[in-house]
Amino acid sequence: MSEKKDARDYLREQWLLDLESGVAPWAKPWKCKGGACGRPRNFESKRPYSGLNTFTLLWEAMNKGYVHNDWLTFAGVQRLGGQVKKGEHGTWVLQPVPASFTKKVKDGDGKEQEEEVKYFRFRGLRVFNVDQTTLELPPPPKEETAEEVQARLDGVDSFIQALGARIGHGGDRAYYSPDSDRIQLPPFESFVDAASYYATSLHEHAHWTGHTSRLDRDLKGWHNTTSYAQEELVAEMAAAFLCLDLGIEGKLQHREYIGCWVKHLQEQKDAIFKAAAAAEKAAAWMMEQVKVAVPKAA
Repeated sequence: MSEKKDARDYLREQWLLDLESGVAPWAKPWKCKGGACGRPRNFESKRPYSGLNTFTLLWEAMNKGYVHNDWLTFAGVQRLGGQVKKGEHGTWVLQPVPASFTKKVKDGDGKEQEEEVKYFRFRGLRVFNVDQTTLELPPPPKEETAEEVQARLDGVDSFIQALGARIGHGGDRAYYSPDSDRIQLPPFESFVDAASYYATSLHEHAHWTGHTSRLDRDLKGWHNTTSYAQEELVAEMAAAFLCLDLGIEGKLQHREYIGCWVKHLQEQKDAIFKAAAAAEKAAAWMMEQVKVAVPKAA
């Protein structure tokens, strides 16, 4: 699992298995309950994980019932004076490793010279939730009060307003129109709760970032096409990142696309990784517009 191909293929296969069973790994009900709230973090550096690692670790924490949202490598546990409990198994994540190669290019005079190209390769790395260790841990935070929940939702509303997108309300469909550069949402009261409204709005705002005047993604794909499936993946995951960062429960916006995503990921091996990278970029771009500090990723 230390090679790029093995680690990436392993995670891709896990995501395909989840989607084939009808579950979108980025749309679990990430509730602010106990210590497992927001993005998973590296316990040592306090930096949040990013990309697919975010959802991989959140899902593992939920499935295993971990109370805390912090993770460490085996060596990291030992550095802090603890041990991994007997019989515990780690969770695979992808670690970016800086790399480079040289290629020959021609300058303005037609002379050939070497140019260094920098990129990241990935290796598989096992991490352990702090609940799997003997480390002494603080008690998880108390449950939020109703006032604290409302204050958090008010913050999300202020965040969306600060983005400044043109938003219309009415009808029974939520969508973003690239031609008019406008978001359309059903009336607020037609949603089951405030979190559902905001999660839907963040999904459409993720599409909004792809406009040519912003991050300039391909928004012209038709239903069941590769570019359409890819953009919907980007929007779904970008909204999920924002839901985590802003503290609201994520919602799967388009369950009917799961079959299309399965086919897309089967045909395009790098699609899920490219979508996660584009989604992270879109979420970070929106945070930057509102001047919300985004911690560096682990």
